[in-house]
Amino acid sequence: MKSLVILASIISSVIAAPATAGTAFDATFDDEPGSAAAPELFPVGIYRGLSWPTFNVVVDTLSVVKARSGHQRAASIVTVGGVTNPSITANYTGTKTQSFDLYSAYVGCLVGTQAGLVPDPCTLSFTGVKKGGAKTAPEECVYKGTLANPAVVLCTFSKLSGVETVEIVVENSATLGVDTIVLLDEVKGKTFS
Repeated sequence: MKSLVILASIISSVIAAPATAGTAFDATFDDEPGSAAAPELFPVGIYRGLSWPTFNVVVDTLSVVKARSGHQRAASIVTVGGVTNPSITANYTGTKTQSFDLYSAYVGCLVGTQAGLVPDPCTLSFTGVKKGGAKTAPEECVYKGTLANPAVVLCTFSKLSGVETVEIVVENSATLGVDTIVLLDEVKGKTFS
């Protein structure tokens, strides 16, 4: 009998507990204004409840690396020495988002050559930063794009939960010493207010 009372108590507390369902997002950037010729004039800004401070919206005609969905994706230039590493964050003025989970993203890398922008095989590191500054273990994503096979690659994440910011670092590139353009599309996750 005592075990039934305890079981009933546990069930009622679970039922009464508020759910932290969050809001799922799929950032395709197709509903944002963008440009092929001057993407720096079209910053992503606040999108899907998050800030994308170093990303701009790029239309497909920019390069051979096409968007996964629609005709647009987010692009961020990573300067030599990593001075401007890209990030996605819930920490911005006026935010209602407290944290977010990042589940997956399609990624690619480009580098400028005399022939134009071309795929740049690279290794990207995604690290979550929680409120208070604690960092998650980095998760790596390898892009092996070539001119013959420039398609973006799907990266999935298991450690980027309950984070305030995700930092993206180019760990390795086929053209080290040259600025690299990081491309993101179909970025999926969930925000929590």
